[in-house]
Amino acid sequence: MSERLLIIKWLFMMVLSLGISGCATGIARLQPATEADLEHVLSGVVLFGKESVDLELPVENVLGLDTEVTDFLDRVTRGIRSDQQKLKVFLKALFDPLQLAMVYEDRATLTASEVFRERKANCLSFTTLIVPALRYLGIQAAFNEVDVPPVWDLQNRDMLILYHHVNAIAERSDGRRQVVDINMAEFDVLYPQRMISDQVAEAQYFNNRAMQYLMEDNFRDAFRYLRKALELAPDLSFLWVNLGAIYRKQDRLMEAETAYRRALEIAPDSLIAISNLERVYQALGKIEEAGLFRRAAAQFRNRNPYYLYTLAMSSYVAQEHLAALENIRLAIRRFPGEHRFYFLQGAIYSALGDAVKADDSFNSALELSSDQEQERKYRRKIDRLHWDGLHSFVSPW
Repeated sequence: MSERLLIIKWLFMMVLSLGISGCATGIARLQPATEADLEHVLSGVVLFGKESVDLELPVENVLGLDTEVTDFLDRVTRGIRSDQQKLKVFLKALFDPLQLAMVYEDRATLTASEVFRERKANCLSFTTLIVPALRYLGIQAAFNEVDVPPVWDLQNRDMLILYHHVNAIAERSDGRRQVVDINMAEFDVLYPQRMISDQVAEAQYFNNRAMQYLMEDNFRDAFRYLRKALELAPDLSFLWVNLGAIYRKQDRLMEAETAYRRALEIAPDSLIAISNLERVYQALGKIEEAGLFRRAAAQFRNRNPYYLYTLAMSSYVAQEHLAALENIRLAIRRFPGEHRFYFLQGAIYSALGDAVKADDSFNSALELSSDQEQERKYRRKIDRLHWDGLHSFVSPW
C-alpha cells in the first residue's frame, strides 16, 4: 500500500463498511441528535460511571519544538538566507543517513519533538514537525489535507477503506508554494486538497492516538483522546463516527447511534456514518431503518466510479474480461480524469486482443499521470504486457 495513503485514518487506519446517499429523502428526514443526547455521549458516563467526571483530557504540545530541534535547525541553516535553500538543506538533513535518517512508519503518531527524537513518522506526524520547523526558519507554512479516493476491498465489495492524507504547504519569499510530503514520489497533485488550520491538524493527531488506543481495547484512553479531538474540532464528521465506534465496540448501541447521527448531520453524505447507522439499526432490530440505509449504500456504490473500478478489477482478475470492460467504461464515464481507470481499461483490451484500443487507453493513462515515477511504472507494465501478453493485472499503486 502506498505510503501516502494514510488514514488519519489512520489516520487512524480503520476499515469500515460503505454506505452513502446524499439524496435519500428518508435519511434527510432523520431527526438530529439533541443537545442532551450529545452531552450524554460526550460525558462517557455509561462507559466509566462516576469515574467519567475525573477523566482528564491529554495535554500534549503537538506542534511545540524543544531546544534540541531548534538547535538542529539553527545549525543546518546557519548562514543561509534563501527560503528555498533553507528548505532544501533542512529536508536533506532530515533523511540523510548520517544526520537524522528519518524513516516512515504508519503507526508513528507523534508530536513534533517526538518525531525529531525518534526519527520516524507517518504522514501526519511528519507534517507536525515540518510546519512549525519551517515557521521557525521564517518560512510561511500550513497543513494541507488531501482527499485520497476511496478503495473497496476486492474480497468484500461492501467494505470501504478510506484514507486521509496530510502534508505541508510552504510559501517561499519568491511567492511560490511548495508541497512538502514524506513521500513526494507518490504525491498526486490532481487529488482535491485544502489547507487546514493548526487546530484541525492537532485534532487529527489526537484522533489518531484515540484510534490506536481503541485497537488495543484501551477504551479509557481512546475516549480521552477522542474527546480532546472533538474539543478542538467539533465539526469534523469523522470524529463523531469514531466516537460512535468506541461506544459500538462496548455494545452501547444507543450512544453509538447518537454519535453517528451527529456525524451524518455534519456531513449528510458521510459514507461511514450511513454504513454504521445501518449496522446499529440492524442490531437494534429496527429493520425498516436498517433497510433504508442499506439501500442508500447500494445506490452510492453503483454510482461511485471507484466502486465500479473495483468491480472491473475483480472481474479482470477472474478473467471475466467483458464484464470488466463494461464496468471500467462506466467508471470512466463517471470520472474521466483518473489515470488508473484508463490503465486498467488498457489491460482489459490487451487481454481481449485489441492492441489498438489497449494502446489508446495506455496513452490516456500516461497523459493523465501527474508524475514521472508513475509514468515509469506504467511503461514497465505496458512493456511487460506487450512482451509476453500477461493477463494478470498488477495494481498501478
